[in-house]
Amino acid sequence: MAQQSLPPFSETVKLAWRLAAEEAVHAGRPQIEPPHLLLGICGVERVIREEAWERYAVSPSRLASVRQEWNEVSSVAALAGLDAIHLRREVRGRLPQTSFALPANHVAKRSDPTRAVFDQAEQRAGTVGHALVSLFDLLGCLLPTMLEKDPVIPPHFEAPLHRLETLMAPPPVSGVTLLLDATRTAVEEPLEHLKTTAREALFYDLPLQMASQANYQAMLDCAVSSLLKFFPAASHAVLLLRDRGSNCLLLQAHVPAGEPSASMELAEHVLEKNSAVIWNPAAAAGNDIGARSLIGLQTTCAMYAPLSWQNERLGALCVDTRRAGSTFTPDDLRLFIAISHHVALSIYSQRLTRDLQAQNQLLERLLTHFSPKVRQRLLERAGRGRLTLGGERSEVSILFSDIRGFTRMSATMEPDDVVDMLNAYFAALVEAIFRCEGTVDKFIGDAILAVFGSPDPDPEHHRQALHAALAMQEAVQKLNAARKERNQPTCEIGIGVHSGDVLHGFVGTQERLEFTVVGDAVNRASRFCAAAGPNEIILSSEFLKHVWREVEVESRDVPTKHEGIWAAFRVLKAKLPR
Repeated sequence: MAQQSLPPFSETVKLAWRLAAEEAVHAGRPQIEPPHLLLGICGVERVIREEAWERYAVSPSRLASVRQEWNEVSSVAALAGLDAIHLRREVRGRLPQTSFALPANHVAKRSDPTRAVFDQAEQRAGTVGHALVSLFDLLGCLLPTMLEKDPVIPPHFEAPLHRLETLMAPPPVSGVTLLLDATRTAVEEPLEHLKTTAREALFYDLPLQMASQANYQAMLDCAVSSLLKFFPAASHAVLLLRDRGSNCLLLQAHVPAGEPSASMELAEHVLEKNSAVIWNPAAAAGNDIGARSLIGLQTTCAMYAPLSWQNERLGALCVDTRRAGSTFTPDDLRLFIAISHHVALSIYSQRLTRDLQAQNQLLERLLTHFSPKVRQRLLERAGRGRLTLGGERSEVSILFSDIRGFTRMSATMEPDDVVDMLNAYFAALVEAIFRCEGTVDKFIGDAILAVFGSPDPDPEHHRQALHAALAMQEAVQKLNAARKERNQPTCEIGIGVHSGDVLHGFVGTQERLEFTVVGDAVNRASRFCAAAGPNEIILSSEFLKHVWREVEVESRDVPTKHEGIWAAFRVLKAKLPR
């Protein structure tokens, strides 16, 4: 489908225009009507989500600006309670369809009502010094047209659309000193109404500048140093963050270096009220919040705004000036609020990322006990919030392995050599266990306790445990051959395998969660392991009942201290290839 020549709109508006044309042609309409344009704007979200940039000819250099402009619009839509995906779906379903298909080369041009919307948006952009039409301007001019009881708009969307139109309208400003609500409504007024072109470039570039910093502190420093570029009248800027432990506001970044300047009292006040304020000595008459410290700092004017996101009060952002005659305007305060939301979102995202990384590290350490397949299932359960404390009782197979003569051998070796040797044998043994879907419960000195059939049930856990034991002995023999060639000490292991009912699962606390298995079957498996000689596998009679067709065995008695003689069986060889 060819495109007609477009005026110099923003890249996001061009994308919305292409999507609107596609919607019109799909509906069999020769012209783009306002509903198609609304669908095109809502469809920007889909293109970003699916990253379908090439299909709609969005150049790689413009991706960041498209995302930025859409994020601003979607933030306002969220405040209005509007879901772009659902709105697009219902509006498209209500559009009248024609019974004929348009030619493949049809160019969907703007209808007169749609052209009027574009003309209004261009005029609105022109009055505030813009060379381009932004998505805000276009949507702001489209909404009044769409709210004229258009039958394609579902009734339950009219209220959110009205709220969206209200949020996008600039609020009246009066007075010199303002106390403005700063609860995520900074985006309710398009900043085009109060910025020069240079300020606009700085504002749109700020999130990218903060995101490009090497670390968290560098991001905070970048945010604070940028404030002096936004507000040339400012001489000092400070960022305060609430400490998670003490709940006190702590100095995190400031300019100029070595000259922090802020009223902690006023910062606490704006954070408590979640409101931003312009302070000057004249306005302070009768209101002494922060006045003493600011006057003591010879401040002539200051702006304070809370850093708040997702109902979490993070801290405060402050700028002030000590220059005689310098002041901040209501337009400055609105811009300052918008900047504070950018900074708060970045701080919140960084904290969330660091928290998630810490949790992932803990989860990864926990999941190192499991085979890759089991690990993936547990990760999926954790993602759904189902990896919780609690155990269950069921039959599992327990495998104990132990290095024979390890204590005597290690007494003649250097500690580093002992650790290296253990790591080499453990790596080979664990790989064999994981290959048979086993779980490593714990390492006990030179011994390994492995479980089969947990944490997820496995009807083949008996066979898996047997195959793991055979694979472990085979792995040790291969490793010993390699170590002998390097003149390194070698070991032999004994293995005991038993099956029975145990309590198994994740135990501990939410802060320290560990997998474990508890029951008499664990103790019995340990006794069978103790009875195994070098390179031997001892099976309990209960376990052999399930695998007798797969191995040749010979009888072996296992004496116990208090429970008499236990019947057991030493594995001679496997009957069938594994």
